[in-house]
Amino acid sequence: MERGPVPQPGQRLEIGKANDDQVAGLDVAQRKGEQVVAFHLDQASADFPYLVASTNYGAVILPSTYKMGTWQKNPVGTGPFTMTGYTPKQSATFKKNPKYWQSGRPYLDGVQVTFNEKTQAQGLALQAGSVDMMLYTPVQGSQALFQDANIKVLAAASTMHRELHMRVDTAPFTDKRVRQALAYTLDRPALIQALFNGKGTLANDNIFFPLYPLAPKDLPQRAQDIAKAKQLLSDAGMPNGLTATLNVEDYEEIPQYAALVQQMARQAGINLKLNQVTVTYYYGSGNNQPWLVDPMGIVDWTFRGVPDEYFNAYITNGVWNSSKFSDPAFDAAVKGYQTTVDEAKRREYAKQGATILMDGTPAVIPYTISVNRATRQNVMGAASDPAEFLDLTTVYLA
Repeated sequence: MERGPVPQPGQRLEIGKANDDQVAGLDVAQRKGEQVVAFHLDQASADFPYLVASTNYGAVILPSTYKMGTWQKNPVGTGPFTMTGYTPKQSATFKKNPKYWQSGRPYLDGVQVTFNEKTQAQGLALQAGSVDMMLYTPVQGSQALFQDANIKVLAAASTMHRELHMRVDTAPFTDKRVRQALAYTLDRPALIQALFNGKGTLANDNIFFPLYPLAPKDLPQRAQDIAKAKQLLSDAGMPNGLTATLNVEDYEEIPQYAALVQQMARQAGINLKLNQVTVTYYYGSGNNQPWLVDPMGIVDWTFRGVPDEYFNAYITNGVWNSSKFSDPAFDAAVKGYQTTVDEAKRREYAKQGATILMDGTPAVIPYTISVNRATRQNVMGAASDPAEFLDLTTVYLA
């Protein structure tokens, strides 16, 4: 983590979190010197430094008089650029910060950001030269950019993934053998090739992804096994298969992914009816959030630098637990992983947690997605980032 400004007298540190189970609660932050801040937590939190790192939005230093929610009108920050203009849903402009704490940076005099929700429109603007960079470049909808000689596509491995959850408290998914059967119908390498032209990584139906240093390395990788899937269904009392509805959000490659799952699952007698809905409808708000109540659906998860923030999708009563999975042994493994700083013990807890998730299969996670960033050939010093973090301090135009 780069060293930078620390809270001064009259400033406070805001730390966002989903609920008290996600990370240790922050009681107080105290300034101890020019480059030292002491955080007092209500329990140990081995990955707490990530939550205050520059690539995580969970910590912002602000004056004590600052009114939350007014950043666009009164921006406060210590970054390489200062905002000079902002038009909602259209654009934002920035100029070089003459007081930036890294001497000699940034190289650019200014930046203009143009907002456009449509992937294809972003790609066309990049090809036409009206913009120099496309912040996030999904393969679906951007295929032409990967073949354009005027464009270079930067890539970074990520833990971004799709969670195909099944509610363990709702038939026919109350029997874990049914959930396991679906997992064994998927040809994971074929999915990665079809959806991302190979720009992805195999996942193994748990959230301790290979990108994490403490992830278990010796768990067998699940592979397509139609005979085993059929046997599992038969053992669960469904020798003739089953029919279920899979709710699908219209987002990036997810509709195509769902169609491939439908084709592969059919080989074992699992007949999935696809119900495609908008992203706005699927996630909803307040007491109306279909993704948290549907018996079966696909959720898009973005990158997390540590697995802690994924835990709320699987711990008992987790706020993002769409499968309603509950296992005291998994809860205990999560608690141990979060509160232990001994690396060997954390590896043990990670393996315990991953093994429990694979056995219970509350969700099928077949792949993680590489984060691509397309730029014009004359853009130098840029890089992609697993979290889509944009660092322009060393970027320049040749």
